[in-house]
Amino acid sequence: MSDGAVTADAAPTMNRRGQKIAEKVAPAMEPGEEVRYAYTTQTASPAWALLTWLIVLFSGLRTVVVTDRNLYVLHNKWPQTYKFNDEPDVKTPLADARIETGKTWLRVDGGGKLYVGLALRKHIRAVEQLTSAAAHGLPATAG
Repeated sequence: MSDGAVTADAAPTMNRRGQKIAEKVAPAMEPGEEVRYAYTTQTASPAWALLTWLIVLFSGLRTVVVTDRNLYVLHNKWPQTYKFNDEPDVKTPLADARIETGKTWLRVDGGGKLYVGLALRKHIRAVEQLTSAAAHGLPATAG
């Protein structure tokens, strides 16, 4: 998407970890819903996490899941990466999702900031691409 155009074929692909997350979140999804992208993030800034490992231990983990219909933010059961609370923190139709982003953070529908490290900014861009495609009436597909 070098020219800034929104196209369905430019959608990101999930890595192996994202595929495992997709398998584990299936019970929280609507019947027939397909996961397009998923990744785990944290509620504390990585910059603060560098200062002390205690922040890493006590910051909450959230999982962002983009499906063909909805955008979810799921609260991870601490300290397990692949277990989640019963109800999602956020569930919004993909085309209606309000996304705010910074260099290393993402906010969904006015909720709290969700942080990734600088090397993982691709996850934020992936969510932006999929929600933008849905808002323009294009299918949210993963390559």
